[in-house]
Amino acid sequence: MKIVTSWDDASHHDIRLAELLLKYNLPATFYVPNCCELSDEQIRWLDSKGFTIAGHTVNHPQDLKKLSHPDLAFEIESNKQYLEKIIGREITKFCYPRGRYNKQVIEAVKRAGYEEARITKLFRLLKSKEPFQTGTTIHIFQRPEYDGVDWFKVAKEYLEIARNTENSIFHIWGHSNEIHRDNNWEKLEELFKLL
Repeated sequence: MKIVTSWDDASHHDIRLAELLLKYNLPATFYVPNCCELSDEQIRWLDSKGFTIAGHTVNHPQDLKKLSHPDLAFEIESNKQYLEKIIGREITKFCYPRGRYNKQVIEAVKRAGYEEARITKLFRLLKSKEPFQTGTTIHIFQRPEYDGVDWFKVAKEYLEIARNTENSIFHIWGHSNEIHRDNNWEKLEELFKLL
């Protein structure tokens, strides 16, 4: 089983999250828009700790599908250039804000030079055949897809399935500001211990 974690929007709570990830030696990708709460120094710190810095647009638009071609190119390409300037090397991963994308958006992400992109679809345990539609397993948030079951219980159930599935990928994702707002730090650390 491979463990993957990814975190969107670059809240200042990402520093606390990163320290927790380091404590349990867990990998992470941080999807960072230009309009985030982290300073350039904090982004470089995340990078220096071995975490992956990845693209998430300039302004985190509500729906990339609704943008004109020039605006779409600006959001994706300028964000990539901004992050590469901060960390001093190429970035290859992208995440569609709010998980909203279509063929035009995928093509714009490819043109910008990205090699893969994450979506927000849940309950995936195997590698995606389409690198620009990489799914996840669990969102650290109380989603309607959980049918009223606590996210932590759903995560533990899927973790057990992943452990018994050949070549599985257990991918958790979320937003550190949601974790903080919903007081989920203790549950998240319990999940990290299980991982």
